[in-house]
Amino acid sequence: MEALIKAIYSFSFKLFGITISSTDITGTIWSLLDIGTLFDSSKFELYRYVEAINSAIASLGLSLLTLFFMINLIKLLTQEGVERISWERIVLRAAVFFMLVVFINHSMEWFKTLAQVVQDSVLTPVKNSMSLGATQDVKIADELINMAKNEGKIERYLWYAVYIILAIPYMATLIMILSQVFLRAIKLLIYMMFSPIPIAMAAEGETYRGKALSYFMSFCGVCFEAVVIYIGTFIYVRGFNSIASSPNGTDGIGLVIAILFMNGLFSAMISLSSQLSEKFFGRG
Repeated sequence: MEALIKAIYSFSFKLFGITISSTDITGTIWSLLDIGTLFDSSKFELYRYVEAINSAIASLGLSLLTLFFMINLIKLLTQEGVERISWERIVLRAAVFFMLVVFINHSMEWFKTLAQVVQDSVLTPVKNSMSLGATQDVKIADELINMAKNEGKIERYLWYAVYIILAIPYMATLIMILSQVFLRAIKLLIYMMFSPIPIAMAAEGETYRGKALSYFMSFCGVCFEAVVIYIGTFIYVRGFNSIASSPNGTDGIGLVIAILFMNGLFSAMISLSSQLSEKFFGRG
């Protein structure tokens, strides 16, 4: 039965190069938040497709950029008249066009640099200041088994039966947490894949430039979500440590309920990270 409890409450698998483990929540989340891991195809297999898709989208972006440039040039000539247009204004628009061409062709590098700046200037200091790297995961299966060992033989197996039943909501909430963090990693890649389109839109000043700026701010918001997730992880693991080291002790059911509560709290904080990003960076 002890082996069964450990098997139910402990899982580990590899998905797209990232190890997902219920016994190493901190390490799993760290790898999903680290830019160095996400933007390395040898560590995160999905990244190898980003460059290919970005190249295809870049062709579309260049076509849109050329179209916007021609439309703006025609508007300039027809609305103000050829005789009023100076060569400086034509050269300025051409310079903006070629500058945006360079940005489109190197959009992945620009977005990677932006994400790295956010991580180095905000995420890493927050992580270091809270000593998040020193947190340790609580082995829930071991805690439950140790509590059951203090009971009689019959009561012990009754506790094991309760643990098996409560494992269903525990796994559901834990998978929800890891899925939300994994979704953020995928969102970063998707933003990079389609980055040439908003860069091309920046050439159209009347209608689409605001949407292009909104796209960049939205990307910054997704990067910023990691700050709240870092803090949520710190609270989550410290909460487990507090429950395990409680001087008054905790019964088996109380321990599982407390862990479910911590899972729900952590999931709510991940949702809060998205809401705060929308408030700070005006996403949506």
